[in-house]
Amino acid sequence: MADLKLPEIKELTRIERIASGKVTKLGRSFARSRDYDAMGPQTRFVQCPDGELQKRKEVVHVVTLHEIDVINSRTQGFLALFTGDTGEIRSEVREQIDSKPYTEEEIRQILDIRREEEDVEMSDSAKLLLTKIGHETSLRYAIHLITAASLACQKRKGKEVDIQDVSRVYELFMDVKRSTQFMMDYQDQFMFNEIPELADTDKTAA
Repeated sequence: MADLKLPEIKELTRIERIASGKVTKLGRSFARSRDYDAMGPQTRFVQCPDGELQKRKEVVHVVTLHEIDVINSRTQGFLALFTGDTGEIRSEVREQIDSKPYTEEEIRQILDIRREEEDVEMSDSAKLLLTKIGHETSLRYAIHLITAASLACQKRKGKEVDIQDVSRVYELFMDVKRSTQFMMDYQDQFMFNEIPELADTDKTAA
């Protein structure tokens, strides 16, 4: 009886069995590589694992505010992020999610986490101002200001985001409340207000 010869393992992959089933190519085996193997400049060589192949791995997934809302609105909870069910949230569910506002301390903690994730250095005074803005306007608006303030800091060649950078982008980018007020104050100057007048003129001319 002939002996069975197992094929050589050249490509190493990782399969995430929980929730997503994602397959990730780790690279090509050092031990199985040959000089005559065809490979590109992006080929990565890794060691073959020893012992048990099924292992536990801790994965950190940074979520957005929308994804947090999705987790709270879906029956499957956080698994919705892995199944791709992150679409629009129904209005009645949105009202239930938004019924409890964040406290100022919670806003500060969330902004600190987001700032660290975006690798943005910020002074204490700028953090206090950003927290105040998030408490008076919305957390989403304050989060968007982090990146904008970082760009303003880079433009002036600063080492960390200061209060002047946060104030600058606060003036440039309006929150929902100020934007709505702006529309109400200058609505007579917008194009859609000229359409009825043109229609009346055409009728008079006819």
